[in-house]
Amino acid sequence: MPKLSHYVSYAALVAALGFALTVMVGFHF
Repeated sequence: MPKLSHYVSYAALVAALGFALTVMVGFHF
């Protein structure tokens, strides 16, 4: 199922961006 793989890769990208944003905010504040 290529659709499932696409969702998994998209979720991983969103998780990485969210984690990076949280770290940046944590360092700033």
